[in-house]
Amino acid sequence: MSERDKERLSLIPVLAESHPSHHIGRTALMKYMYFLQTLRGVQLGYNFSMYSYGPFDADVLSEYCLLDTGLLCWWIWLQDPTGGGSSKN
Repeated sequence: MSERDKERLSLIPVLAESHPSHHIGRTALMKYMYFLQTLRGVQLGYNFSMYSYGPFDADVLSEYCLLDTGLLCWWIWLQDPTGGGSSKN
């Protein structure tokens, strides 16, 4: 996983936490990322196209699904099951 991927993925929980329900759906996330990149000039590296419900990028959807299903947590654990490199016994 590249540094840019990690940075992009780290935005999703921040955006969700700022939402009143502490969860955002795929369509809302797509729009937030689009506005960050297009209006605010945040270099996220997405390639949006216009779709039925607004901007769409398959990478945003993939990243959302990773976090939503917990696969990212599983992947991070596989990279470092000790949770930070040191375990106290």
